[in-house]
Amino acid sequence: MQKLELSPLRKLFHTVILLSKKDMVRRFAETNIHLSQLQFWVLVTIREHPTTLNEIAKKFGIKPPSLTPVVRMLEKTGYLQKKPDAHDGRKFQLINTKKGEQVLNKLPLNTSKDALNAAFEKLTSTKQRQLLKLLEELISNFEYHE
Repeated sequence: MQKLELSPLRKLFHTVILLSKKDMVRRFAETNIHLSQLQFWVLVTIREHPTTLNEIAKKFGIKPPSLTPVVRMLEKTGYLQKKPDAHDGRKFQLINTKKGEQVLNKLPLNTSKDALNAAFEKLTSTKQRQLLKLLEELISNFEYHE
């Protein structure tokens, strides 16, 4: 079997992702949160802006059917609720419940306890802005397929 050669940038991205996931698992255990990371990030996303399942799937770069069981479980366990969209009766807005907000409050993301945030804060403000701009540009270069 031929060994795949990853570019240094790809290796670094992979390392950042792995370190961030490992830190989230640690923080979930410390705060006694029993959700998957995907479930947690759905709650974070709808906290920022109540939205539809399709919009979240597009934002995450996955197909809506992949997200359906995640949303169903969050609804079944009382972390979110669906409300009919005011503009389109065929759509449902996903909204966090009190229980969903409580779990998010147990694990604040904007804290130095978050390893990714702590690492980012060690960069100068100029480097932070440069990195954000480059990452935004990189993300805009992805082609999302539904």
